Amino acid sequence: MVVLAGTTSFFLGTRNYHNLKIKAETEETANLILNIMAADIKSAGAGLPSNIGWNGDNTTHAVPIEPNYTTSTQIVMRKSKTGISSTLTAEATPKEGGFFIEVLENIFQVGDRIYIDGTPVGKDFGAMGYIDSIDANTITLAGNATEQTQPQFTADAVFPAGSVVSRVPFVGYTSGDYTTGIMYGESTVSPEDLTWEVMAPNTRFTLEYYNQSLSSTVSVARDTDIMNSLYAIRITVYARGAKPLTNGSTHEVWAQKTVGIRHLLVDKAQSWN
Repeated sequence: MVVLAGTTSFFLGTRNYHNLKIKAETEETANLILNIMAADIKSAGAGLPSNIGWNGDNTTHAVPIEPNYTTSTQIVMRKSKTGISSTLTAEATPKEGGFFIEVLENIFQVGDRIYIDGTPVGKDFGAMGYIDSIDANTITLAGNATEQTQPQFTADAVFPAGSVVSRVPFVGYTSGDYTTGIMYGESTVSPEDLTWEVMAPNTRFTLEYYNQSLSSTVSVARDTDIMNSLYAIRITVYARGAKPLTNGSTHEVWAQKTVGIRHLLVDKAQSWN
């Protein structure tokens, strides 16, 4: 009887431990992914110029969120992942056919998509271009080899020395079902060229886009302009246990957070379209 009681207690303890471990791991995964996504979305637009009066159509504008590639289960953003920037050491005048800049410290690579911001030195100028070549600290910006995109810039822009230069790739999250899991992507070229990798199996997410009052959602249908009405994004991450519980069921949890986009709120007075 003593042995039987001890054996029963052992197996019950093992079963409870297994269930508690699965539940704890699942909840930890949901919260971890939620916090990573929330931090990225809050800082969307990092490294972009404050003034975004580009020439050209809407696809060339430096908006923090790309509406044409953003849905309830996907978000694509422009943002500097590293937070590292350089500065111009000489005045630069951008041209559509390409131009060169001289930087204090070369932290870039050929093919990078970079932005120049004149606001730190009191100029309402912004520019975007792809790095065509690098010679020491001299960088030439021109059309990209994959999609021949010419440099974009504020009309009549002349950037003084001290203007900030940042590498700002496209980054994104996309969600399928639990089998596919949440995927993360990044590209220095364009939203179409995002390379997706599985970030977390057994997970998925949904996104809701809200106006200033948080009373109604904002449409993010393809080709819509969400920048002038978007104020907050509600992220809900769902996670499923990697193994079944001892009764054969699958443990599922969700975690939720609503965040504002820092750069969008700061520059709300600017014309995003």
